[in-house]
Amino acid sequence: MTESLRGCDGIYFKGIICSFNGLICCVNYYSAFLHDIRICNPATREVLLLPQSRELEHLGQVGVAFGPGINEYKVFQFYGRMQHYGCEVYSSITGSWKSIGRVAHTPYSSFPSNHVCINGIVYWFTRSEEGIGSILAVNREEIFSTIRLPKEKILRPYLINLEGCLCLVVDNGVEEYRFDIWALQDSKESLWTKKWSDYMPLCSIAHIIDHVAARKNEILIGTLSHFFLYNMGTRTWRRFNWEHDGEEVAICLPVAYTESLLPCK
Repeated sequence: MTESLRGCDGIYFKGIICSFNGLICCVNYYSAFLHDIRICNPATREVLLLPQSRELEHLGQVGVAFGPGINEYKVFQFYGRMQHYGCEVYSSITGSWKSIGRVAHTPYSSFPSNHVCINGIVYWFTRSEEGIGSILAVNREEIFSTIRLPKEKILRPYLINLEGCLCLVVDNGVEEYRFDIWALQDSKESLWTKKWSDYMPLCSIAHIIDHVAARKNEILIGTLSHFFLYNMGTRTWRRFNWEHDGEEVAICLPVAYTESLLPCK
């Protein structure tokens, strides 16, 4: 169902999970068994409410793979519990859901970082007994795979899309207030390269970071009440508050956004 966005004021606080080519995906959870998924374009004020998922048992993470057309996308919805997980996918071409069936891995829903989509492949963290196990990847052809994390000890990783490359922003683990960026070189062999390392004098990744996003050579780090913007070109930090109607508010997931006039379907 397509509707008009009467006002954009509230859209930024209702479960934004990703953005691409001017389209934003929002998930509004009502309970463990029911939620709405919307594709929105704030520039045109168009909102597409996706039909309800056919699977209503213990709904889990949602991710969106964009492409190959400029406004084509697939929405992946995980469900299930206790090692019995499944997935279904919504296609913007067919306008309907279909079941993929049982899957071996499911996204780590307790981790604050969300998924990223790069060149039509969606990435999430997976769960292990120690916490984060590996990275789950699924492409537009609905083929699933996993990627091992770097062999070096890393703490509190966050997935980002840095200039078209899957990267991890992590706590250095050795030096306090220092962060590293690892770039994926080969997904099949799980080869990573340390791309960047610098100090973070304004706060500690270890304690208060909720979300991390990137655009070009800038990294945006979100806490409960502030943003910290790091410029890789100048190696400088800038701190600013998130305000809405003159009042500080809790920050939702930050995403890189580019305005466009693309339709939602």
